[in-house]
Amino acid sequence: MKRAVVFMIIFCQSVVLFSQFEIKANLEVESDKEHAIKAVSNNAYGIFASGETGVWSIAAGKEGYGVYGHAGFGLAGVYGYANRDSRDGVVGWADGSAGEGLVGVGTGDGGKGIFGRALDKAEWAAYLWGGKGVIVRPRLSIENHDPQYPIHAGNLGQGNGNGAHLTDGGSWVSGSSRSFKENFETVDPHEVLAKVANLDITSWHYKKSKEGMHLGPMAEDFYAAFGLGDSDKYIESVDADGIALSCIQALIDRIRDLEIRYQELSHFNKEMQKEIQNLETKH
Repeated sequence: MKRAVVFMIIFCQSVVLFSQFEIKANLEVESDKEHAIKAVSNNAYGIFASGETGVWSIAAGKEGYGVYGHAGFGLAGVYGYANRDSRDGVVGWADGSAGEGLVGVGTGDGGKGIFGRALDKAEWAAYLWGGKGVIVRPRLSIENHDPQYPIHAGNLGQGNGNGAHLTDGGSWVSGSSRSFKENFETVDPHEVLAKVANLDITSWHYKKSKEGMHLGPMAEDFYAAFGLGDSDKYIESVDADGIALSCIQALIDRIRDLEIRYQELSHFNKEMQKEIQNLETKH
């Protein structure tokens, strides 16, 4: 059977496989047809290969795929498994001007174009590296199976992002519903204002960055003053917003006190003017 297969490869330059067979030597196929190798299986894998590189395929034409897999319900079109350190289950490499290194198409309800699974905390389910980065269209979902925004993180009240998202207009929205929160404590806005007054706020530039100047406190000082968040290296925007709103409340209170004091002094001044006029009239 093995020799018959090799004979087919040499003279037909294209192989179509419908039954199970095994080759324990190197197999190289070149073809100008639609498929160099086409394998169809109703039970397990169309092609199963192991070794240093299980399957190596190159699409050299203007259109085509190095490896193309199509699977039915609950199966995998292309399945790669690496059981050694620093090995990769599936690698896609494109060196043309418009080539795709790895293409996945998901159809049907719950279909996944590309699915990666890491079995250990030290492993990566997917690792994308180099070039311009990653393009995701139309939405990027993080722990959310029904994303409604360009970037959508988590679900409402689940503690995995709480539905935080990037809007179509480019604004970041954080989850802040009362139903997401617990351990409420009241704060004194005037104490918050006093702490902000003592913060060292400067302009600065991130190291190794070309994004321009920024303005704000150091995270270490912010954490020492307020103890918010879980690190003294970062400032969460929700905390900075809360501090700013608390300071606004304190300033509003001060303005109200000044307005009351102004009204009192204004009334006192009018009374004094009346007294002066009365004295002038008598004399």
